Amino acid sequence: MYKFPPPVHVIGSITSKHGYKGTVHIRWDDEDLIPEEGDFLFVVIDQKGVPFRILKMNATAELVDLEFIDSEEKAKTILGYSVGSRSIGYT
Repeated sequence: MYKFPPPVHVIGSITSKHGYKGTVHIRWDDEDLIPEEGDFLFVVIDQKGVPFRILKMNATAELVDLEFIDSEEKAKTILGYSVGSRSIGYT
């Protein structure tokens, strides 16, 4: 049985915005757990993981473009939030 929202393992946080097109800077807690482009990254809002697909990342994976976050104003709304991935073993 699926639970919604899925359990989330926190792997970093959104520290700042970069530019005016919605790109955000993420500080990762563990470099081994950094997701890849095309994966979902869960932004923890009100203790729930809200999924955003990763559209693009720079070479160091610090600058990330997320689906639906396409302006400076939208990026500001998620600043300071934790980010995570689905907990291991979730089905």
